[in-house]
Amino acid sequence: MKVGVDVGGTGLRAVVYDNQYREVKRFFEPWKESKKSKKIQKQLTDFIKKMHTHGSVGIGLLGSIKNNKINNAPNAPGLNEMNLAKYVFDNDVNMFAVGESKMGAGKPYRNSIYLTLGTGVGGAIVIDKKLYNGKGGAGEFGHMIIIKDGRKCPCGQKGCLEEYVSVRAVERLGKKYLRKNMTPLQISELALKGNKNAKKVFQETGEYFGIGLTNLSNIFDPEAIVIGGGLSGSLNLMEKGINKTFKPSMVVKPKLLKAKLKDPVCMGAALSL
Repeated sequence: MKVGVDVGGTGLRAVVYDNQYREVKRFFEPWKESKKSKKIQKQLTDFIKKMHTHGSVGIGLLGSIKNNKINNAPNAPGLNEMNLAKYVFDNDVNMFAVGESKMGAGKPYRNSIYLTLGTGVGGAIVIDKKLYNGKGGAGEFGHMIIIKDGRKCPCGQKGCLEEYVSVRAVERLGKKYLRKNMTPLQISELALKGNKNAKKVFQETGEYFGIGLTNLSNIFDPEAIVIGGGLSGSLNLMEKGINKTFKPSMVVKPKLLKAKLKDPVCMGAALSL
């Protein structure tokens, strides 16, 4: 058996697969402490130990990795400096890319970009069917600056894409246009019922996202961009805004595809074993 673990912004997810990568069992455990607390390192360690009882374990992690340690996890800073030398692991979006490029929406393409929209914006690059890591941290597209002197991001910069296309960004716009605190799911339900202000939330989010997609297209000229994560379910609501600003000037516009796999990070982590 092989187990893929997804260390995410909301908690820990795992899927147990047989040797043909068919799902056998799944687990989810929300974070029990503040994500700023070092105590979450013990929770992760305990969760991995539990998963080892089901088979070999591969792990997809938040943030960048350096010298076998989590180097920068803005959305779960309590994990920073955690040593994972004895495990098989990589950045969670790299694992997402492995899963989707080998078994999902990116399978037909040799050169593709992978994005996850959720607590933050994650990215990964596949060139000639191989994951490109740079010196270890390539693909941090969520921290591409799209607005000079824009909103402050947990990474320390201002104007990052993540501050305009993420759960917190949608919630912020929801408060602006709907005058109350709502989750992205609640806002999307209103938008689907025809609420004009709810539609504005996703159109504006889509416009920011389109800027990021344009930059990525001009830089990498990919055949396809595969999008996953919790907010990917609202891509249809963002479409109008995306079309307004997604206009690469130097290359042919790549295909925008929604991720196919149910748990692409877990699948990628298992495939990496």
